[in-house]
Amino acid sequence: LRRDLKSHDSVYQYMRATHRHFEWLERSKRIVYDPMEGIEEDFNWDLESDSTSLEPTQVEQLWTVAETDEERMLVLGYCIWGIRTRELPAIHKDQITIDVDASYIEFEEGDRKNGRGQVTLMFGLDTLANLIDKRSQNPNWNGYLFPSNEEGKSSMCATQMRRRFKTLSCKADVKVDGQVATPKQGRSFYYNIFADAETELMDTLDDIAAEQGATD
Repeated sequence: LRRDLKSHDSVYQYMRATHRHFEWLERSKRIVYDPMEGIEEDFNWDLESDSTSLEPTQVEQLWTVAETDEERMLVLGYCIWGIRTRELPAIHKDQITIDVDASYIEFEEGDRKNGRGQVTLMFGLDTLANLIDKRSQNPNWNGYLFPSNEEGKSSMCATQMRRRFKTLSCKADVKVDGQVATPKQGRSFYYNIFADAETELMDTLDDIAAEQGATD
């Protein structure tokens, strides 16, 4: 993982996801011991300071002060969909499927760091549709959610998006450890919610299995 991934934060996310699975296997008595027990303490993880997550109330503050679809998309993309800083502006309308049964963003190999896949969109479809409609009124729109005005660039860069998110955070007075919040901290909020939901689901499955007397 350390060889293939760019940051220790990414390594930690993969490792923690795997460890949660082993913890569940041990709790449900599918394995006799957790082979990854204590792994977080065994390694010296050089995690970046801005990986600290936003709190739910802070995300609510961001959403409350967001006045435009562009600003609301910052909250949705980073805090609710969990998309990386540089990936959000580079999403093209052709990647997006909005459907009553299943809405998602399709990423091809090379579009994002972890390769091909889909991001399910359960929230924010009205904002996304409104933004696409607004962009479509411009005959020169190139199809990207956050197109760039700079010659030779199709979409905004990570630095520009980070600046926009910080501007919104300033307006909402959202800070982490005294510093203005960043998109990465919004993405950490998404992962915390995801991890909590995963744990609750696993615990629920344990209860159902116990009631049914099932071991598989």
